[in-house]
Amino acid sequence: MQEPLAVYSVEEDWGNCLKMQSNMIRHIHHYLVNENVPYDLLTHFTSYAISRIHKSLTAVRMLMESELLADARSILRTMVELVVTYRYIVKSLEKSISRFLEFDDILSYELICAWEKHKPSLRFDTDRKNYLAANYAQNKERYPILYHWCDVTLDSMADETGMKLWYDAVYLPGTLHDHPDLPGVCECVNRPFNPLDLRIQSDMPPGTDVMKKSCQLAVMLLESAAAAVREEAGELEDTWKRCREELNPF
Repeated sequence: MQEPLAVYSVEEDWGNCLKMQSNMIRHIHHYLVNENVPYDLLTHFTSYAISRIHKSLTAVRMLMESELLADARSILRTMVELVVTYRYIVKSLEKSISRFLEFDDILSYELICAWEKHKPSLRFDTDRKNYLAANYAQNKERYPILYHWCDVTLDSMADETGMKLWYDAVYLPGTLHDHPDLPGVCECVNRPFNPLDLRIQSDMPPGTDVMKKSCQLAVMLLESAAAAVREEAGELEDTWKRCREELNPF
């Protein structure tokens, strides 16, 4: 079942949007400061994801207050990827979590190689580099998609987790806006390409829409997290319900 997308008009009250988002940030902050979780991979990965969503909500608010809509939309895109990734990993935890964690070493070695290629004067810790190089040689075949931890695309992950609508309607258009691909942007918004038309900002959704979608994604992540850590979900489930109540009037 696909997750519904909220659609909002430009005329909706800006003050109510700010209040809703501020309250959600406060609820999640309170949970993160006071959480008491056992030492296991699932709960710690869940804490990582909730911390990321909290920072993203805060970033969206700060950017919107500074009237930086394009940058806020970029954060919204990363929030979609985070929710898709979390849902996909908890569906097959034992298989996916090890790949997700192991990929940090793979990416670290690729970054070292990139720096050494362009800045050969740089020096890295020899023991650390040798460890990463050995790990990379042993495991690189498991990561056929460049700079991606999973062996399937994010598109496929979204399809498996009921997030395909979010991928198609938010993540993919956001990717086109994040990269200087004007023909792709114009195709996305269904109008002819004009090389002189650089007003990409005008084709983006209104600020209230970005703020509310960020809140909707936060609620979706909290709901998935509460379901994933059922035995330890007391305060987390309460936080999810409080945030959901903030979203309901909209």
